[in-house]
Amino acid sequence: MPTELKGRILFANNKPAANIEVRVFDEDAPGRQDDDLTLTPGLSDRDGHFTVVYDPGRFLDDPELAPSRGKALLTRLRRLLRRQHEDDESDLYLPYLEFRYTYLDKAYRHATPLLPLVTEYRLPTLFSPVSKFRASEHGFHFINSFPGYPLPFKLPKLPGATEVSAYYGLCGGMSSAACDFYYAEKPVPAFNKVPDRGTPLYQYLYDRQLDTFGAVGHYILRFAEWMALPEDTRRGTCARTLKEFGVAKRRLDARVPVILGLVYVGFKDTARLWDNHQVLGHTCAEIAPDIFQIGIYDPNFPNRDDITIRVEKMIVGNTFVWGFPPRSEPVEGLKCVQQIPGKADQPVRGFFVMPYNPRTPPELD
Repeated sequence: MPTELKGRILFANNKPAANIEVRVFDEDAPGRQDDDLTLTPGLSDRDGHFTVVYDPGRFLDDPELAPSRGKALLTRLRRLLRRQHEDDESDLYLPYLEFRYTYLDKAYRHATPLLPLVTEYRLPTLFSPVSKFRASEHGFHFINSFPGYPLPFKLPKLPGATEVSAYYGLCGGMSSAACDFYYAEKPVPAFNKVPDRGTPLYQYLYDRQLDTFGAVGHYILRFAEWMALPEDTRRGTCARTLKEFGVAKRRLDARVPVILGLVYVGFKDTARLWDNHQVLGHTCAEIAPDIFQIGIYDPNFPNRDDITIRVEKMIVGNTFVWGFPPRSEPVEGLKCVQQIPGKADQPVRGFFVMPYNPRTPPELD
């Protein structure tokens, strides 16, 4: 029997998703093609609304073979929808929605369980505004200079390090919040004075700072791990940065800003974990073979569009390989410096991509 499903599709940052094709499938047993239940595909309008018509009676499953696609959680949710087919009492009904779309010249498919009473769906893709991110426009107009605030959790004592300070800036919170305003296509607050503690904006920046740290400070410990690493080995910061750069560049090429954790220092220089930094990368350009410039918003330098991280792919060292005969192999990595016109280049031991999930910025007076 034809069944009509109405719903709405949003991008990950809550923007309506238009021109998304919607189909309904039933997940089949391993080695078998999933059953297409769609009678009339849906196509979302400018506000993300769609209507798809499908026939649940078109499913055919082998009950002796358990479904294997998808994450375990989704499979468990789908099993809640288990029911028997009127013509075959042993069949399983495991429906899901498939969204097909093209965004920034790249084709995507995203599947999600078809659950009762759920009518709003989110794509994993972030919608990028038409305008490119510009630090002078989309970054905050005040400097990252706060009196400090306490961590809501206690970090373990780090070997070889002095006691971790409980007070530091909000560079990660400012980077994430600027990205939130950008995706929401809302202007950042116009004032250039650092918000006082207890104000809505201060609390928002504080919350976003904690988001970048991850569960119980996971990414703080990652800074510490990278501080303890050498730069020129296969597992050193330069080689690791080469891998992280690949992740960052793919996102930046798709116009998706990226929070970057910059490791300025190592434990051989200082035990001050907070001498490292967080910035928002927003562009990436190849300026010569194997040399790139990442445009960044640095909360320590508001209203500056000319701050970059220069990265160069090169042989950073050699590693000993056991064998007969033993040999030495070159280690490939990235050498990085932060460039601020009018200031000396700041060496960067390495950087890694930090977590970002969009939030709707608060209404501020």
